Amino acid sequence: LEQFRILKRYQFDRTVFGPTVVTVDGNKMLDDESMGCLRYLCSYCDIFKWSKCSALEPVSPFNYGRLVEQCRGERLIKARPYSHFILHLRYMTYEQFRELFSEATHIQLGFRMIRVPWTRIEFPKLVRLIPIFSGINFHY
Repeated sequence: LEQFRILKRYQFDRTVFGPTVVTVDGNKMLDDESMGCLRYLCSYCDIFKWSKCSALEPVSPFNYGRLVEQCRGERLIKARPYSHFILHLRYMTYEQFRELFSEATHIQLGFRMIRVPWTRIEFPKLVRLIPIFSGINFHY
């Protein structure tokens, strides 16, 4: 899809048209006007421009530093569909975790928390934490 245009008389009503959450992201081709049309059509949808962190492949714990460099400051941090990306927090410092998620509003990753020395986890700007496995985000 390269363009999306719609007459302004059409707009989805959440009470009539189903899901309470719809996310549109990951399309490099859509221009600003198309994104505006999508936002108008579905005012309750989460609509993002393509980002370098909207379709992440699983990363080895040895490369978490590179992941932090790549995705810090991003609003959307999301695994590629069906990739089962689980972030093993014991291989990450608390500072790396804070830096990675400080600006994130929408996250779709799994988190494994076994033998993690931190006492708190914060996502300061989080709006939506989307599970990667049928409702499960954290493994203890």
